[in-house]
Amino acid sequence: MRIITTLKELGKGEDGSFLGTAIILALVFAVIGIFIIDGTSVYYTWQSANDVTEQATRLAAFTYNETRSDAQAENKAADLCEENNMVFTSFSVNRYGHTFDIGCSKDADTLVFKYLPVFKDLIHQEAKKSSDSL
Repeated sequence: MRIITTLKELGKGEDGSFLGTAIILALVFAVIGIFIIDGTSVYYTWQSANDVTEQATRLAAFTYNETRSDAQAENKAADLCEENNMVFTSFSVNRYGHTFDIGCSKDADTLVFKYLPVFKDLIHQEAKKSSDSL
């Protein structure tokens, strides 16, 4: 609270009006910059999770077509997620049509969002995709 009061006084006072305005503008630009950097990190994590999960579904379908083994398809999909620093969250097989449902997740590496409880759900990016093996 004392910092805010000091900044207000710098902005109002005749002696520190330029300095106060410069400090306030610097803080505003710093906050905007952090939001842009963290938002970009979240976006790239979301995009990466979707791409890797899509590749994992295609790999699982290909592996099943080659081996006719659900376990090997799951292992290949899990390996691909883990090679890309993601957590393999789900794998299920629909026996009718042999559809694979695969999920991978990753937490975005942010500067500030990870410390704010409001953004905890935003940081965690999870993608789920389905693929037909035939």
